Amino acid sequence: MSLRHSHLILALLLALPVAVVTLYLFRPDKAVPDDCRMVPIERWRNGEPKTLTCDWVKNNIEYARYCAIKPDGKEAGCWVTRNGEPYEGDVVEWYVYGRMPDPQAAYGVARAIMRFSRGQPDGVWLNYYPNGKLMNETVFENGRSKEVRLYDQSGKLVRKNSFSYP
Repeated sequence: MSLRHSHLILALLLALPVAVVTLYLFRPDKAVPDDCRMVPIERWRNGEPKTLTCDWVKNNIEYARYCAIKPDGKEAGCWVTRNGEPYEGDVVEWYVYGRMPDPQAAYGVARAIMRFSRGQPDGVWLNYYPNGKLMNETVFENGRSKEVRLYDQSGKLVRKNSFSYP
């Protein structure tokens, strides 16, 4: 057996437990049923879907899956709620462009993209200015903010804060 093959076998053996745990974590509560049909609940002014959803109940827990869609039809993010609260995935919030001083301002711009894992903030949360430039990033680890980076409206980093917990 060549060295390359032994590395591949070792990698597969190391990855297998992670794959099994991942399948277990995502299977029971978060798996979207096969018969759950996504339907639009919001539309862009061009008539294209803005938010799609489907919902179901499992073990007396109410679930819903949402997908945010950009005006060009590309997916911005999808997430699952559990009893009405974000549970898993990337939650997308849009600017309400009708309330902006210029009706074209912020059209199709996400106000925020927030990642959740098992009901806790996770990874990087992004907030944007109406012009689409990054306003701030918050890095979460174990449900707690670890770092915040703030940007001006041109996209230049103006401040960075780090946090530590006991």
